[in-house]
Amino acid sequence: MQLNTFVPAVLAAIVFAATANAKDAEKRSSELQVLDRFVGTWDLELTIKIPGKEIATEKVTETRKWSRGGKFVHFENPDKEEFHMLLTYDAAAKNYPGVIIAGTFRTLITGTWDTATTTMSWTAPFPDGAKFTGSHKFKDENHAESKSATRNPAGEIVMERTWKQTRRVADDNPLEPMNRRVGTWINKIYENKAEWTPKAQTSTGKETIKWVLDKKFIQGDLISQDGAKKGHWLMNYDEQAKVYRNWFFGNELQFPRGDAVGRWNAKTERMDWKIDFGNGYRGEMTWLLRNKDKLEWTLTIHDATGKLMIDNGGTQTRKK
Repeated sequence: MQLNTFVPAVLAAIVFAATANAKDAEKRSSELQVLDRFVGTWDLELTIKIPGKEIATEKVTETRKWSRGGKFVHFENPDKEEFHMLLTYDAAAKNYPGVIIAGTFRTLITGTWDTATTTMSWTAPFPDGAKFTGSHKFKDENHAESKSATRNPAGEIVMERTWKQTRRVADDNPLEPMNRRVGTWINKIYENKAEWTPKAQTSTGKETIKWVLDKKFIQGDLISQDGAKKGHWLMNYDEQAKVYRNWFFGNELQFPRGDAVGRWNAKTERMDWKIDFGNGYRGEMTWLLRNKDKLEWTLTIHDATGKLMIDNGGTQTRKK
């Protein structure tokens, strides 16, 4: 048996990437999509420093989600004094205006985004003449750090705050990893030297994925850059076995000869696959999420004697 070198590109289709509200994000401007970074449930470790007083610490949970129209992100923190913030993008002013309501307190707030440092800088005037300044820096997809200072009308610091923020990764909904994969992706594949790939090479392609069959399966369609190689696949979650399964069909007579079984680790956001190609050929595939728009994957295939037949990998980047 010999597999075509298009197989690695096919198997790349079972790789996932995280995204929040992918369908809505396609309709929003790139500036509004910056706010996708905030969306989710976040655990905050808050430290408050007031000059002349002891430092106080507390832990709170904050939820952030898009409004129905997809124009505002709503921040909500019900712990202690109830807190709400609405944030959007002003195309004319080229900044992010919002409003904060905490108990009977309310004020406007304005943010400016720095793509290079992945940081949102805040300013807010308080009704009594005080001024709030702060920053919110994203360390990676699921971690952020914030700091702020409140100054009285004379410019003296009356309060400083720092936050360590960790996004809760949903692991209770097995369909969520599949939902993250929906969209259009650019595939880059590398093929290392092995039995079926005697010459190392690279290739590219495009992949489109959508929900089908009452959102019980995701369906992927792949095509190589030159249009010569095409693939079609389905994937679902097996509730009884608690695993993911994948079936691929290609225009070079590829079809399922055995099981492709995936197991998701929500903590590390990694999927591990065991793949039976039939006739004694078995493969292992892993992928690691780098951010919501990019992931890395690897694939190896061995024959029944343990000989390395394929040693490939690649990246997938979401097309915006």
